[in-house]
Amino acid sequence: MSGAAAEERSYRRPAPPKVEDLLKAYIIDHGFQSGDRLPTEAAFGEALGVSRNAIREAMRSLQSLGILEIRHGYGAYLAEVSLPRLADGLAFWGKLLSRDGGDHVIRRIAEVRSLVEAGLVTEVAGRLTEADFADLRESIEEIEAAAEQDQRAYDADRRFHEILYRPLDNWVLIGFLRSLWDSTREITQEQPPGPDLALAPRHHRAILEGLEAGDGAAAAEAMREHFGPMLRGDYDS
Repeated sequence: MSGAAAEERSYRRPAPPKVEDLLKAYIIDHGFQSGDRLPTEAAFGEALGVSRNAIREAMRSLQSLGILEIRHGYGAYLAEVSLPRLADGLAFWGKLLSRDGGDHVIRRIAEVRSLVEAGLVTEVAGRLTEADFADLRESIEEIEAAAEQDQRAYDADRRFHEILYRPLDNWVLIGFLRSLWDSTREITQEQPPGPDLALAPRHHRAILEGLEAGDGAAAAEAMREHFGPMLRGDYDS
């Protein structure tokens, strides 16, 4: 590098921080938690010395990153831990690559979930509380009721899997699994229920029974059976 170029670079002023970064720093510094209502655009603008329009654009950007949840008429809230870009990307490619009827993207997601969750379920054996078991049973009952109506119980299924890993208290893990689950839902919700829909309640109950018995190996085998239909090309797991 020439002396003139080095001199020119040394005198450059640092770029001002992005408004998105100012917002994130404010949220961190003030100790907001998931689900908390955040200050208004006007309050943010006054605190940060930034125009309301700039705050609005920054909040939209943070919403796209899954950091904020904007509820029209109610304000902005700090969202749950998630990895929306991963979920959105998987959902997009899943839909694009399945236009010819192929389901290999769903199978790839199922392979990852099966490998990860079969291992994790052994880690929680003996660590779930009676309250956890009660919540798992309630989720299964909702899954069973939906299957009887030839419907998928998306919310109950997601809740079941998240309850399983409460003892691990690992937000990175939950965010990753939630992204895989969300992308699966986005891809499959337009597909009609498959012939193996009735297996979903049985698989969930087998996982629960293994854990209630403190048998991690049995729970892991039931988890692998749970993802079997998706690995074979059916969507109802």
